Amino acid sequence: MASVMAAPGTKDGNVVCLHSLTNDRPRHGFLAAETYFGNKPHKVRTQAYLDTLASYCFISERLFKELQQADPKGLSWQYTTTAFNYSVAVGQQVHTAPVIKARFSIDGFQSSIDFGVAPLETFDCILGATFCHKHLTALDWQNHRMVLRNNHGTKFTVYGDH
Repeated sequence: MASVMAAPGTKDGNVVCLHSLTNDRPRHGFLAAETYFGNKPHKVRTQAYLDTLASYCFISERLFKELQQADPKGLSWQYTTTAFNYSVAVGQQVHTAPVIKARFSIDGFQSSIDFGVAPLETFDCILGATFCHKHLTALDWQNHRMVLRNNHGTKFTVYGDH
């Protein structure tokens, strides 16, 4: 154990080596779940990817076009007057994403939240920190399970794809 010099007025501390317990089922890198945008009869099906490290929620330009075609009157989505800047994890360039508010559902859970429209490649929907802060109450990576709370306080258990 190594000694650590403490700040003035406090006592010296010790560095504690941390370790993780053996896990028979290691954490998968992501949790994805079947998701629907829009309302009947104009629902658009996709996969939502839960990304607790993404600052915002995003939908792909392709998915947004599909949603616009399914619901041209904008009953389940609306343009907002805002946009936000973002950059990808491995990039330096800053991009600007127009923001829409869209209604979506995952296994009985329903919400209407802001999404940045961006040129996504791998997933058409990313649920980021803004979604997690508002709705995520529990996350179990090993069992592909998350518990979401809607605006009325009702909890929903959602099982992601294995």
